[in-house]
Parts: sequence; structure tokens; C-alpha cells
Amino acid sequence: MKPRSDRGSCSEPPAIPRRPCSPKRCGGRAPISSLSRSAGETAGGRQGGAFFELIRELGVRVLPNTAGCHSVSEAVLTARMAREVFGTDWIKLEVIGHQDSLQPDVFGLVEGARILTGEGFQVFPYTTDDLVVAERLLEAGCQVLMPWCAPIGSAMGPQNVQGLRAMRAEFPDVPLIVDAGIGRPSHATTVMELGYDAVLLNTAVAGAADPAAMAEAFAKAIDAGHAAHGAGMLEPRDMAVPSTPRHRKGSLLVKLDPFYLIVDSAQWIERLVPLGVRLVQLRIKDRNEEDIRHQIRVARAVCSAHACQLIVNDYWQLAIEEGCDFIHLGQEDLAEADLAAIRAARLKLGVSTHDEAELAKALAAEPDYVALGPVYPTILKKMKWAPQGAGAAFMVARARSPAPARRHRRPQYGADRRRLRAWRRQRRRGD
Repeated sequence: MKPRSDRGSCSEPPAIPRRPCSPKRCGGRAPISSLSRSAGETAGGRQGGAFFELIRELGVRVLPNTAGCHSVSEAVLTARMAREVFGTDWIKLEVIGHQDSLQPDVFGLVEGARILTGEGFQVFPYTTDDLVVAERLLEAGCQVLMPWCAPIGSAMGPQNVQGLRAMRAEFPDVPLIVDAGIGRPSHATTVMELGYDAVLLNTAVAGAADPAAMAEAFAKAIDAGHAAHGAGMLEPRDMAVPSTPRHRKGSLLVKLDPFYLIVDSAQWIERLVPLGVRLVQLRIKDRNEEDIRHQIRVARAVCSAHACQLIVNDYWQLAIEEGCDFIHLGQEDLAEADLAAIRAARLKLGVSTHDEAELAKALAAEPDYVALGPVYPTILKKMKWAPQGAGAAFMVARARSPAPARRHRRPQYGADRRRLRAWRRQRRRGD
């Protein structure tokens, strides 16, 4: 099976009388065919032979299809015949449950998948976006899922974007291919932006006025969606945010949600983020790198699906590799981190501070935010730093902020400085 980074389209070749260049121009990697297309019954077998000649010219691997099968026994028999005809263990499994909507029979689909995987097939199941059905298909031995986004041939495009997003979040390591309902290149871009691995095309290309040109348009749309997902798209906001804020060196321009959740596993993120959390830090300690990478990957998928800002604690290299955009470093990690690499990867940075000296070190790194603390006495965690108090934290933050322009100088700014100096003198005397 192809690696997940090799994303693209699975295109069924149009009927032979059409121009056979569509799969080439769309970059399709796995032409799909029902067994009847190769039967050779039409025109004395000439069309079946022409189809095989087209496949040889493309030089790609065929994914046979059990299209039109309405029972498990029929689908299994068709799959066995397809393996003999095409010489492949790949099979796109369809078990149609409703004649009008062509909705899959998910119960028969799971049963058929279990039979075929037991016989060594690699099953690509045509299914819905139901997460329970997806779990059952994986338990049956499937290694890839192919949910529809709309009924076959309808060209309506994604009808349940949240369902598709939830499936991507639930199965971050499973290849996902949108199987049916794609009608326009923009539909393909939408599902690729959700993090899907490929789309399956047939009617949208074969039914176009110029199939070859439409295939090429889909190729560009798929690439655009894949690139956008990898780049990290801006999540929708419920308020206006200036696109060109006035930047002053050292000023903090990041606006964070006031409720900042910190958890030690992706499992907590899976449970709490769907409830409405908008800002969460994944703080994992004493785990091996493989486990941490998996936790970051799961957390990123869940947060992306629910418009939640994920901040990864400490592991900035893994955060870069997994496409995260925000990290948090403690003082020891800040001293060892490669800040140039972090900035080159366009990661936003938060830093922990506990006293005036640490605050100075943090601000020297020009972070996007600093954490001041402890402000109040800590009950669950013993710390060597004394509580600073809310007033002191406020004054430190105000005093460390850049002075406003002279014509906008606030009268209380100097008073803040004087109160801060008085507070520092009291702390040095032990008052």
C-alpha cells in the first residue's frame, strides 16, 4: 500500500470511446474497475481487450471493485474472480444495501470484509462516515477506510463535514479515502484540507464536457488541499482580529483563550476538547519518543477537528516534525532549545517563569507569551518559589511591556514603575 505522504486520486477510467488520457492528466495512482468491464462480452470482446491495453499503458496497479453487488456472497464471489482476472489481492468492497440511494449495507460490508481479509485480500471498504462501523471494519482486518461524502454519482460534495473531520480525528494513523459523492474540484480540496489521504473519482471526470481537462483540474485541487492541510490552516474565529497589528519589539500579540487546560495525555484531550475547550497544553513526562509522537499526533488531530489551539510542552523537535504550531518551554528546556530552528519552523513560543530573573531570560527569547507564577500558593505541587501575588504579576507584566508612543503615554505608566520598584525592595528586605 502507498505511504500516507503519497496522497492523490484514485480514478476509474472512463468508457473506452472517451479519450483515455484522463487518468494520466489527473495523476491517478490506482484505476478502479468493476469485473464486468473486463468480461469481454461487449462487441465480441474488443472493448474488454481495449480496457486491458489502457491499463498496460498507464503502468499502474488496478483496484478491482465489487460494484453492483447486493449480498455478501455475491461480493465475495466477485472478489475471488477479480483476483484471478487482475492478479491482485486488492479489492474495493461494495455491498449495496439500498437500491435508490446506493447506500452500503454496513452489516454485510463488515461480514464480507472479515471473510476476504481471512483469505488474504487487502480490502478497501466503501462505507459511511459512521465511527462504529469504521471500528468494526478495522477489527475485521481492513487497513484502509473509504467513507462516502454523498451518495454515489450525486456530485453533491461533502454533506457531513463534521462527520468526516471526526473520522480523521478518530483514526489519525489509518489511510482514509473519500469514495463517493465528489462532484467538483472544490469538493476534493475540502476533504484533502481535512487531512484525508486521497479521493476516488469517476462520474465527476467521466461526465464532464472535457474529461481530460477536468481530471487535470482535480489533480491541482487535490494538491492544493493536501498542501493547505500540511501548512496548518487558520481556524475560523467568532470575532474580528486585525490582520496588520502594530508590532513593537517584545510586545505580546498572541490572544489566548482565558481557560488554559493542561493535561498529561492525548486521552484527556479526546475527552475534554470536544466539550468546548479552545486552548490545551499537552504536557507529557517520562515517556519514550514513539509514545510521545503518537500522543502528539492524536492530540493534533483532535484539536484540529474542534478548532482548539494545541500547545506542546518541551518536545519542540517532535512538534515541528508533526506539524504543530505552538510549543511551551520551561527554563531548562529554553536554555537547551534551538530557538533559530523553532522560529524557522514558524512555531509560536510560550515560556514558563517563576521570578524576575527567569522573566528576564524568557523575554530575551522574544516569546509569544510568558507564564508568570506561582501567583497564588500551590496546593497540589510543592514549588521552591514564593507566591508573587496577583498585583505583583500585573505590575511585572505592565512594567515589562514596551512603553507606548510618547503622544499616547498613559499617566499611570510611571506610577506602575514606582510601585514595582517598591514591591521589589520589600521582597529583598523580606517584608
